[in-house]
Amino acid sequence: MHLAIDLYTSFPTLVGAKTTLEVPGRIRFSLSGGVLPAVYLSAIDDYGVREGWYDRETADLIEAVLHNSLLVSAHVGWRPFSKAGLQLEGGYGFIGLGGGLTGAQVLGEASGYDMSWLPDTGLNYVTSAGLHRVEASAGWEFVIKTHVHVQLDLGYSRTIAAKTAVDPDFEVPWLLEDTEAHMERQAEEALHDKLVAYMHSPILAIGAGWRF
Repeated sequence: MHLAIDLYTSFPTLVGAKTTLEVPGRIRFSLSGGVLPAVYLSAIDDYGVREGWYDRETADLIEAVLHNSLLVSAHVGWRPFSKAGLQLEGGYGFIGLGGGLTGAQVLGEASGYDMSWLPDTGLNYVTSAGLHRVEASAGWEFVIKTHVHVQLDLGYSRTIAAKTAVDPDFEVPWLLEDTEAHMERQAEEALHDKLVAYMHSPILAIGAGWRF
């Protein structure tokens, strides 16, 4: 039985820390948390645009929605062999508590909604999202001098549900309130569908820390 605390990065989703508790039977419980770096998010979006999953306007919207997001993952795993470092694990991850401003034109093009009714195309919307994900990986733990260890994992994560929010960062004229509210709902639905459809990726994770 041991406890490990690591500095940890999981490309392309997380830079932060991870703690793992291994109990008798080599059952492992882990919790990781950190931030979704802008460079990681840009890498996901550049790949999505290059592969034709979505256009640049949608990529810009996703980057705004997930800007400064935090990520937390909870996994359960197993180390099959007592004398080897092979480990298997899976669990749940959440990305959220971030967001940013999105220009009305970008929002309109990404959602497919006609924004020509807006009196000022320079207006911005506050956009955010929370993503629920399933994650699985296989990896190897290298123990160095009893306490220092390095962990390498390969895996996959997929978004299975999302909650999106789009709100105007300006005063909406009362005559346009119903139209604007309809646009918000349509934009939220379009954003939800794209996040669930395309926010999934292979994972390469590296951790290093101390075993107690």
